[in-house]
Amino acid sequence: MKRSVLITISIVSAFVLWNSCRSTPSNLVSTSVLSPLVTPLSPITDVSSGAILGYLDLKNAPWTEETLRIYAAPFYPTEGEQGFFILEPSIHPYGLVYHDGYFVINNVPPGKYVLVVGSTPESAVAIRNSKGAIQIFTVEAGRILNVGIVTPYP
Repeated sequence: MKRSVLITISIVSAFVLWNSCRSTPSNLVSTSVLSPLVTPLSPITDVSSGAILGYLDLKNAPWTEETLRIYAAPFYPTEGEQGFFILEPSIHPYGLVYHDGYFVINNVPPGKYVLVVGSTPESAVAIRNSKGAIQIFTVEAGRILNVGIVTPYP
């Protein structure tokens, strides 16, 4: 009796296993496997420089299908909280803004910066805060500065 029960359980188990291998559940969704390797958005720093990481909100921006660059333009303070920045695209660090809005700027020397974004340096505009003032960011050596969500148009 015990032997026939075991044989029956074995046959039923084999049948269930065989059927489950043959059929594909309708709720399965294909997913891609993420690699633990370095991605284009992996910030890279060393002991003498930092990196800037963030998300550019493009909902009010004039750019549509253009490739955007985001530059770290050095900020030069003057009296009080006043100052100026100069963008020289051939020497200042920059990164690409990816289609989803994320960006990273690697190898940024320590200092104060204004982030400037555009499809060309001539059309680039500075990142502003909610009151419309240009934002100034401080980069430290060996550190990644996450600026969060930024926008050129408040």
